[in-house]
Amino acid sequence: MNEDFIVAATKLRAAASLMAEAADALDRASSQNEPGDLPTEVRAIIERDGVHPLVAWRRHRFVSQESLAERAGIRAGTILDIEHRRRQPKPGTLLKLAEALRCEPSQLVP
Repeated sequence: MNEDFIVAATKLRAAASLMAEAADALDRASSQNEPGDLPTEVRAIIERDGVHPLVAWRRHRFVSQESLAERAGIRAGTILDIEHRRRQPKPGTLLKLAEALRCEPSQLVP
């Protein structure tokens, strides 16, 4: 039973990695050729919902604030404050968020 779980978990991680690579490829294909351009889906979320780019990227990647906080190694409250424009992210925080969301730091700035 334990071995079945390990095999299933390994396959799930591999599938998640492939999906992330495919999403990145689609993002590159849907954005303009200029560095820092937003993927079409992210731009649409920002324009349609009037949200901060960080919110749009989280939605695009299907990531909760809590999950992003864990991935980036920052507090969920910090993400909430940035998304509600109550604070500007420090450069180090911006880099951590961009790495966790697989985007450029400049794409997270309104």
